Amino acid sequence: MSFRLRHTVRFHLERLLLRGAGSRLLFIAGVIILVTVIGGLLAHWGSGRFSALEEALWWAFLRLSDPGYLGDDEGLVLRSVSTLITVLGYVLFLGSLVAILTQWLNKTIENLEKGLTPISKKNHVVILGWTTHTPLIVKELVLGGSRMRRFLRRHGKRQLSVAILSEQTSAEQRQELKGLLGEHWDEGQIIFRSGTPLRRDHLHRVDADNAASIILPGSDVGSQTPDTADAERFKTLLSLFASSRENPPLTVAEMFDASRMPAISSLYQGRIELVSGDEVISELMVQSIRNRGVSAVYQELCTHGSGNGIYIVEFPELQGMRFCDLFALFPRAVPLGLLRTETGAGIPYLNPSGETVIQEQDRIAFMAPTRDSIKTGESPEPAGKSGNSFTDRPEQPRMHRRVLCLGWNDRMPLFLRELDFSPRETFELDIISRLDSSLRQTRMERYGAPRNGLVRNFRGDYIAHGELARFTPSAYDSVVIFASDRMASREEADARAVLGYHLLQKGPESSTPRHILMEILDPENMALLEGSRCEVITSPVMLSHMVAHVALRPELNPIFYQLLVSGGVEIAFHSAEDYGLEEGGWDFHSIQEAAQRRGDIALGVRQGASARTLLNPDRQRRLDLGAGDRIAVLTSNRD
Repeated sequence: MSFRLRHTVRFHLERLLLRGAGSRLLFIAGVIILVTVIGGLLAHWGSGRFSALEEALWWAFLRLSDPGYLGDDEGLVLRSVSTLITVLGYVLFLGSLVAILTQWLNKTIENLEKGLTPISKKNHVVILGWTTHTPLIVKELVLGGSRMRRFLRRHGKRQLSVAILSEQTSAEQRQELKGLLGEHWDEGQIIFRSGTPLRRDHLHRVDADNAASIILPGSDVGSQTPDTADAERFKTLLSLFASSRENPPLTVAEMFDASRMPAISSLYQGRIELVSGDEVISELMVQSIRNRGVSAVYQELCTHGSGNGIYIVEFPELQGMRFCDLFALFPRAVPLGLLRTETGAGIPYLNPSGETVIQEQDRIAFMAPTRDSIKTGESPEPAGKSGNSFTDRPEQPRMHRRVLCLGWNDRMPLFLRELDFSPRETFELDIISRLDSSLRQTRMERYGAPRNGLVRNFRGDYIAHGELARFTPSAYDSVVIFASDRMASREEADARAVLGYHLLQKGPESSTPRHILMEILDPENMALLEGSRCEVITSPVMLSHMVAHVALRPELNPIFYQLLVSGGVEIAFHSAEDYGLEEGGWDFHSIQEAAQRRGDIALGVRQGASARTLLNPDRQRRLDLGAGDRIAVLTSNRD
C-alpha cells in the first residue's frame, strides 16, 4: 500500500470515528463481521468438522461473543482458532462496545449539564445572566413569603420555577446557590441553561416567551463598563421584542445610567420596569451623609428581609375618606401615600396632604411588618382640619459639608450630582483614588459642573502607609469609602474597604472621623464589622431585593423610585422640638399627629443611646423622648 493510500484510508477512518457513537458502532460491527468471516473460514478449511460454511461462521460468532464455548472445541487447529477469536471477542465485542457506550453516555450527560436543551415551562421567572446579583435575587424569590404566594396565585402556579440563562453554567454556580439557600434549596425549582440573552435562539432555551417575569440583573464588579452593560440590556430587549407573542411578559432590568431609561422603555412592547441601581445607591449615600443612620431605615423598608417593608393594598370601602384619617384606622401599619391610576399607569403620591380624599381605584402604600398586619382596627373619630401646615415648620439652616471620598467607582458622578442637588447646602468634596485624576474629571463632567460645591481630585492609594494622614480625616464631616468596581471579585473590593476603615480608626480618638459611611459588596463581610462605629450600605443586597420584589409586584417600582431617587420625598430625622413635643413619654399615635400637623409622616423613633431606629412601634407603648432622640419622618423636599 502506497504512502498516500495509507494516509487516505487513515483520514477517512478518522472522519468516520469522529461522527459519533453510531459511526463507531458501525465500524466495530464491521470489524466483528470481518473477524467472524476469517475465523469461520479458518475453522471450516482447517478442521474439516463443518459440513457447511454457514455452520463455521455461526461457530466463530458464538466464540467471539461468548467465551463460555471455549471448552467444547477439540483438535489443535480448532482450539487455536477458537482461542484467538475468544481473545479478540474480549477486546472487540466487549471492550470496544463498553468503551463506546460509556463515552456516548458521558458525552450525553455532559451536554445535558451544559443546559443546551430548551425547557418547556409557563408562568415561570427567567433570569437572563449570571452576575454577582443573581444569587441574591434567587434567594429573595425563593424566600419571598406572602408576596411570592400571591404572585403564584395570580399566575395559577403552586410552586416557583426559576430558569437562569448563563453564558457558561457550572457546578460552582449550583453550589453557590445551594449554600446560599441552605434548607430551602430545591433542585426542581431552579433550572440552569447555557446561552447569551443577546441571541434570540438562546432565549428559547429558557422559554422566555411564556415566562411570568423576566429579570435582567446588574453587577457590582467585573470587566464590563456601565456603557457596555447598558448596551447589552438594550440588545437583549430588542431580542425579547422580536417575540411574536402579543402580550410579552413583565421585564425588570437593572440599569446603570438612568439617562438611557426612556429610550430603552420605548423599545419593549410589553410592560417594563427599570431600576436605576447607581441612582438608588448614590441617593442613599447622600441621604446618609445628611441624616446619619438613615441608610438602615431605607434598607429595612426596601429589602423586606426583617422588620418592616412596603406594601400596596386596595381598600375600596375607604373611598371618600381623607388621608389623615387613615393613621388611627390601622394600628399596626403606617400609611405612606397613595398609588393613583392616571393615564393607565400607577402614579405614587407619597406624603400627600392630609386633606387628600381617597378616590375610586386608589391603592394605599403602607409600611408594615407583614401584609397580613395591614388590617383596620376600630373606626376612629374623624381627625380635625389638620391639613399640612408648613408655616409652623422651623426653617432648616444652610449647611456647609466637607466630605472625603476614599476610592472610586462608576457611580461617583451620580453621587456628586445628588450631593449638589440641595440649594440649601454647599460642600467641599475631596476624592482619593488610584484612578487617573483627569479620567475621573472627564467622567464627572458628563453631568455638568457642580453649582453648590468644590471638587478636588487627588491621586493616591488610601490604604498605603501614611496616605490618609495627609488629609486629616477628622477635619471632615463625613468620610465615605466606596467599594471599587474594578477588582476581580467582591472579596478583593471589600478587603480594601475594611482595611481602609481600620486605618481610619487607628490612632487617637481625636483624629477619628465623626462619621464614616462604607459600601461593601458581600453581605457575609458584615461579620467583619460587628461592633464598628461606621454606617454600612450593602448595595448588592438592597438592589437585588428591590429587583426581585418589583418582578413580583411591579407597582412597587414607582414607590421605590419616588422614595429613593426622584427627590420629591425623603426620610429624615428631626428633633421632637420641631414638632412641639416636649421631653418625656409619648405614645406613637400622638407623635404621628404632631408630625402630621407639620406636613410629615412619622415612621418611628431613633433612640440616641442605642443609635437604632425603631420603626412602626406598638401604639400602646410609651416612648421616652430625650434630648438625643430623633423622630424618623417621611417628609417632602420643599427646598
